[in-house]
Amino acid sequence: ESCHYNETEKMIRMDERLDDDSYADIFRHELGHFTDDQIGRPSLSEEFAQSIEADFYWYNPNNESGSANLQKMLSDLQSSSAYYCHHYSDILSGMFLNNDMVRNAWEDNGDAYWGHKNEYWNGNEGPNHAVEREVFANLFAIYAENDLDTVSFVEKSFPNTTTRFKSMIGGV
Repeated sequence: ESCHYNETEKMIRMDERLDDDSYADIFRHELGHFTDDQIGRPSLSEEFAQSIEADFYWYNPNNESGSANLQKMLSDLQSSSAYYCHHYSDILSGMFLNNDMVRNAWEDNGDAYWGHKNEYWNGNEGPNHAVEREVFANLFAIYAENDLDTVSFVEKSFPNTTTRFKSMIGGV
């Protein structure tokens, strides 16, 4: 079984064959799903969805200024530890539905890009509101890991989403 949080059983399932670093990294993310469920699914609130949409608008690759902002963020990302954070690339995967500009930020360097397929994001293979659920769990993992460079980068990149997230869980 793949690592996941089972909402019905209220249980995190992990693959014990993982090395310690991978196990801890994935567990932080799954603990985010557990926490989201236990505190009433704030990831599904209209306010959280609006905060994600507000940050997306700043980087919207379908308009000239958004595309320029996205390109600058991806360029700045190359010199941040956030570049190596699977949770950060998964946030981008969901927010931008695996936009080529985003994926190429990793693939052009021969590095692994972490995310989900678009069928997961659009609900065909994943849950409803997959973007919001995964952004919540990924932010939880980022703050739990507490790499200061990554935290700073995600807060600079997504100020509306991170502010809303922190207020929903009572601060970080």
